[in-house]
Amino acid sequence: MFSASIALVVAVAFGSILALVDDLPIIVSTAALGSAAIGLVIFFKIVKEARDVLKDGRSWRVEITENKLIWASPVDHIMKPFELNLDDIRGTRRLFIIRKNSKVRPKNEYFIDLRDGSSMKISDQLSAIPPKTVFEALQERGIDFQEETLRQGDNLKISLGN
Repeated sequence: MFSASIALVVAVAFGSILALVDDLPIIVSTAALGSAAIGLVIFFKIVKEARDVLKDGRSWRVEITENKLIWASPVDHIMKPFELNLDDIRGTRRLFIIRKNSKVRPKNEYFIDLRDGSSMKISDQLSAIPPKTVFEALQERGIDFQEETLRQGDNLKISLGN
């Protein structure tokens, strides 16, 4: 809801410019109107997603059985639920990406690598359950969990595996 609040504040702030200031140049009016509209669209999108989650009543859930990984999601358009046989999982990994000389925050990317050579990317934002916690639990079932650090920047790509 914090993001929805910020989007609403942006929309109201730019809308207030239009309402309170007379004789604005066309370009400023257009920019303020566009910014207010974008803020409202983002606000309503976030509120719709929150309403969908609350209306459904179910929660995100991960279950690890003797032979399956079941990742349940109450809202399919936010994260598709899935079920995998543990025998089909080759390993899991976390990629920690750091950008050299950048103000961009480091980010994590999570993957489930399958025996057929494909990988599933798991979003730590959309999954609502920390993938690292799930991957550590899978490690107790004998599925390898690797953590790597990738340092990127101008002419620099260094990968450090654990």
